[in-house]
Amino acid sequence: MLTDILFFLAYGFFSAPLYLKIYEYSEVLFGELAVSSPGLLTSYAAGESFGVLLRQNPALQAIFWKLIALYVLTFLVLYAVYCLFQGFAWRMAFAVLEEIPLQQFLKQFFFANILWMLFYILYHFLSLLVLYQSTVAERYASEQPIFLQGSLLVYAFLLSYFAFLSYCFIGREKGRILWKHAFALGWKQGRKLFPYVLVLVLAFLLLNFFFLGLTRAGLQEKVRIAIGILVVIPALTWGRVYWKMGVEQNLR
Repeated sequence: MLTDILFFLAYGFFSAPLYLKIYEYSEVLFGELAVSSPGLLTSYAAGESFGVLLRQNPALQAIFWKLIALYVLTFLVLYAVYCLFQGFAWRMAFAVLEEIPLQQFLKQFFFANILWMLFYILYHFLSLLVLYQSTVAERYASEQPIFLQGSLLVYAFLLSYFAFLSYCFIGREKGRILWKHAFALGWKQGRKLFPYVLVLVLAFLLLNFFFLGLTRAGLQEKVRIAIGILVVIPALTWGRVYWKMGVEQNLR
C-alpha cells in the first residue's frame, strides 16, 4: 500500500513540471502548424512539409527540439519511477499467492517494461497527432477527430492488458519469453480472461463514480484525499491479486 502512495507522489513530483512544459511547447508548435499548414497530416508530402516548416522557422525548430528533449527526459524518469515503485507494489500483491525474491522480481519487472514503455512512447506521439488534429478542427470549425480519440483509448486498454499479463509471468519465465507468453495468452485465452477484465473495468468505473459523488457532495479536498487513500490503494492491491488469480486459472 505504501509503495502505491509513494509512486503517485513521486510520479506527480517528477512528471508534473515536465508535462506542463511539454503541453506548453506542444500548443505553440501545433498552433503554428495549424496556421501554416492545416492539411499537413493528410498531405502526401507531410514529412517534407513539416521539414520545410521547421527549416523556414528557426524559433519553431528550437521548440521542436526542446519538445523532443523533454519527451526523452520524461520517459526516462517515468520508466525509473514506475518500475521501482510499481515493481514493489506488484511483487507485494503477488506474494499473497506465491513468493518471488524481490531482486529477481524487480529485475524482470524492469526488463518487461522496456517493451511497454516503447509502446507507451508511441501512444504519446499518437496523442500529439490527435492534439494537432483537434487544434486544426477548433481553428477551422471542422469536426473533431472522434475516431482517432476512440482509437487511442483502445490502444491504451490493449497496452495495459498485455503489460499486466506479462507481469504474471515474472518468476515463471525470463527475458523476451515474458512478452511472447503475454501476447500468446492474451490472444488465445482472451474469451476466458474477459470476465476478469470486465470485473476490473467495472470496479474502476465504480471508483470513478464514487469519487465523482464525493466531489459533488462538497467534501473538502483533504477529506477526499484521505478517503481516496483508504479506498483506492486497497482496491489496487485487490485488483492485482484478482488479476493474478485469473491468469493462473488459465495457465492450468
